[in-house]
Amino acid sequence: MKVITIVAHPNIEVSRVNETWLEANKADGRSVIREIYSLYPEGTPIDVEKEQKLLLDADRIVFQFPFQWYSGPHLLKKYIDDVFTYGYAFGSKAVLKGRELLIATSTGSPELAYQPGAHNQYAVSQLLLPFQQTANLCGLTYLTPFVFYNVNASTDEQIKESAPRFVEYIHDEKLSDVWRVAKF
Repeated sequence: MKVITIVAHPNIEVSRVNETWLEANKADGRSVIREIYSLYPEGTPIDVEKEQKLLLDADRIVFQFPFQWYSGPHLLKKYIDDVFTYGYAFGSKAVLKGRELLIATSTGSPELAYQPGAHNQYAVSQLLLPFQQTANLCGLTYLTPFVFYNVNASTDEQIKESAPRFVEYIHDEKLSDVWRVAKF
């Protein structure tokens, strides 16, 4: 299975979780990795043709990002807007149809904060619905997200232990299209 990981972290060098996952993914070597904040610094146009070709070569697309304001960072949204265009990702041609989309994200809050009546009011699976609907529109299979909760209270050891699980998860060929959230 060919996996492409789109890493969208505006400050990866100070990230505890996403940098650890990125380094583990690089060391593993099975994934094509696109660090879009380093490839496309503020104001740099996205090379749409190149990104579209890379996505066509993949069976599974992974969006890796810190959960910010109940979504992904702004450059990930721009990437989706620019690259997932009509006639390519959806519409009459929908050439990405049949591929898979997997979200890998980290939150600062504990899982208990993501429930009705709790601090964030909604489950992470509900807050990720725009990504799931994007997958639906493009004919992608939306896979169970990989979510690392409570980064702010996690030890370096817990974060380090999540890295091999992250790498194996994004390459797991037995993932299914379900509503649960894989939490680590």
